[in-house]
Amino acid sequence: MRFILLDIIYPTHCAACGDIIEPGQKFCKDCKSELEFIKIKQYKNKNNKFDRLISVFCYKDAAKRVVLRYKFHGKKYLYKTMAEYMFREFEENYDDINFDYITNIPMSFSEYMNRGFNQTKVLAKALSRKTKIKYKKLLRKKFSTKNQVGLTAKERAENLKGCFENTENIKGKTILLVDDVKTTGATLNECSKVLRKAGAKGIYCITFAMADE
Repeated sequence: MRFILLDIIYPTHCAACGDIIEPGQKFCKDCKSELEFIKIKQYKNKNNKFDRLISVFCYKDAAKRVVLRYKFHGKKYLYKTMAEYMFREFEENYDDINFDYITNIPMSFSEYMNRGFNQTKVLAKALSRKTKIKYKKLLRKKFSTKNQVGLTAKERAENLKGCFENTENIKGKTILLVDDVKTTGATLNECSKVLRKAGAKGIYCITFAMADE
């Protein structure tokens, strides 16, 4: 009776649309049908400074709504659902790698104040708890940059140039770098470039969603 009452008072909501759903579920039937898992589980590109990237969903439809609700609409609790799916991908693809640290894409102070939280840090700390990899702040964003939305891949890369710096000794370390979405890869690549220059031996990335290139 107690659990039934709790379900009535605190019903479960779909992570993508917010509709009330059955307890124990993450998505309503319609949103679940829209989710498209990434088929290529270990993304590589010779132009990238990171070694490998894994992601869960294609960044569209229901998965995109999850990210937007999480970042911009006050649904910070959605990090739990996102981290759960990301952890499953981690276990399937990265469980054999000996990571030293897990870290995240940083924000500038003004960007943080504007949003109220760093969504990638929340995800990284949640993954740290699940994977038992030590979380460590390894990067700092020195100044705010123009919003990346609407910029070309070349413009995104130019927009981020020189804005990140390393804050810790990571020579010979293997790093798991966390972001919410990979679009062109400019942000992950710029951060990886800084980590590589600081002496990181391996840089592996994980995101909740990945946009088409």
